[in-house]
Amino acid sequence: MDNDEIARVWQEHFPRWTENHDSGQICRLLCTLVRERVRHLAIPLGLNADQKLQHVLEACGIPRVQFDKVSGHDRR
Repeated sequence: MDNDEIARVWQEHFPRWTENHDSGQICRLLCTLVRERVRHLAIPLGLNADQKLQHVLEACGIPRVQFDKVSGHDRR
């Protein structure tokens, strides 16, 4: 999946991720995909894991707050 497709799917499913089992599964799968992209990210040295995650989330159009909710790391 490219970044635009991830963004489109996230925007479609996130609003109902808690009420719809399939949407929840899709959002959790996208979170896994994002984490894998972070693991394999080849960008300049000096970025910590949180900065790499933020970089990938921005590229995929996923707000960090939403990612954290689905991932179980709600930062409220």
